[in-house]
Amino acid sequence: MKEATEKVTDQFLPYLARMQDGPAKDYIKYRLFDQMQWYEKESAEKQRRFKALSLAAIVINAVIPVVTLLSEYGVAVRIGIAAFSAAAGVIGTVVNLCRYQDLWVQYRAGCEYLKGILYRYFMRIGEFSSDAEDPAQCDRSSNPSARTIFPTKMEHGTPLPPKATKKPTATPRCRS
Repeated sequence: MKEATEKVTDQFLPYLARMQDGPAKDYIKYRLFDQMQWYEKESAEKQRRFKALSLAAIVINAVIPVVTLLSEYGVAVRIGIAAFSAAAGVIGTVVNLCRYQDLWVQYRAGCEYLKGILYRYFMRIGEFSSDAEDPAQCDRSSNPSARTIFPTKMEHGTPLPPKATKKPTATPRCRS
């Protein structure tokens, strides 16, 4: 699992190597990379659980009609049918209760959202297309656009921040 999560950030390492040491590089390396790896790992785990439990429910539900044909062979077969039915119901309930599919998709979207931010940052496009400034080094408290560009917290159940459509015009510029 560790190899798969490291690949998420490996694609950005050449860009990171060209950056000067400083707060922007540290933020990307120790904050965004960690978040991306966490989202990737959790997404893969939720996907694995969702698919395994769903497959188990499908197999159990497919076995029930076959076993029903044997119901004339006694009480043990009827108990088996009841057990299979109960197991299928429990598995379906666990999948719905734990929201594995929703979390899988949400964590995957979180990882892709952060990747998009880094691509735009390293390519200096979109909200990062400024001529002379380094948006990641702006003071986050005085520049509202920096707060939306580099999110400080994304938790499951919280909607992803909206994508910036254009650069704000009334925001103070950060210059070195």
